[in-house]
Amino acid sequence: MNEKPHILIVEDDPDGIGFLAVLLGWEGYQISSATDLAQARELIDKTQFDLYLLDTWLPDGSGIDLCKQIKTKYQDSKVVFYSGLGYEKDKKLALESGAQAYIVKPAKPGEVESTLARCIRRDGHLNGTSAM
Repeated sequence: MNEKPHILIVEDDPDGIGFLAVLLGWEGYQISSATDLAQARELIDKTQFDLYLLDTWLPDGSGIDLCKQIKTKYQDSKVVFYSGLGYEKDKKLALESGAQAYIVKPAKPGEVESTLARCIRRDGHLNGTSAM
């Protein structure tokens, strides 16, 4: 695989996006970002990403609903939530919506990196290179 995995970060906090972009950039990922659902949907309509990193609550709606939409459009998509909501019910809703993992903020950088790497490489290939 010569291409860098491409991650879409959907997060309303610019500092959070900056932290994740630097952290994941160091790990060799290509990063795109959106600060709300409208921006995210526009990017998703144009590109299938290797992984979607979503916050649970955004200014214009729910990351849970966005996850469901992503999974409808791209069934094999990898979705990870990175959220300040740490209740079990929040994790359960995210996983039931189709997410592969749920990370509670603040998380150690190693936890974020290892979770994303595991999800992207699950099944031995990136989404963009799998046969449909």
